[in-house]
Amino acid sequence: MTLPLDEDSRPPYLQAADALRDAILNGEFRPGERLPSANVLRDRFGVSSSTVQNALRVLKQEGLVYSQLGRGSYVSVSAGQSAGPDDDDHGDA
Repeated sequence: MTLPLDEDSRPPYLQAADALRDAILNGEFRPGERLPSANVLRDRFGVSSSTVQNALRVLKQEGLVYSQLGRGSYVSVSAGQSAGPDDDDHGDA
């Protein structure tokens, strides 16, 4: 799945971060699961390795992924917990 680089004015690393975020939130990558290597993601998205690294940095800052030196990047356990709608407000009418 290459990114729509010509159709989207956002920087490629943000497009890649969005694609990975969607894959995480949709359950393609589950909490605790290792993400594909940067080389695999580079080929999957049709971007450079530095673009993939920048996309992963964005997701790390959001707390969706973490890295282990020499082992790879993993989906954070907290990524599986969505905030969801607030069930406390039942509309007191």
